[in-house]
Amino acid sequence: MLNEDGILSLYIDRYEFTGGANGVTVRDGDTWEAGFPLRLKVMESNKRKIQRQVVDTIKQRQSGGEIYFEPVKRYVHKYYDPKQYYLTLDGITAFYQEITIAPHSSGIVTFPLIL
Repeated sequence: MLNEDGILSLYIDRYEFTGGANGVTVRDGDTWEAGFPLRLKVMESNKRKIQRQVVDTIKQRQSGGEIYFEPVKRYVHKYYDPKQYYLTLDGITAFYQEITIAPHSSGIVTFPLIL
């Protein structure tokens, strides 16, 4: 999360009980500049580059034992949302909601981006 130079970027997690064995946590990213909502165009214009970076990161994480749904590339592309990001001092962090690309036990999966 970031609060610097007139930019405020944060995320809000909310827990939703859906009636099954487990509820689900849903994350919303919110970024503001000078009091106005800010959407990063780079998240849409670099969509393919971001998705490739996420897939590469997942492959590295899988070699360390993390579990993701297969085929990884299909799920990363299907559930990519350019509004699912927040800013930190290190840059942009993209995220995927629970149970979209990894098991429930993985929670919300985050990916620091290099653009």
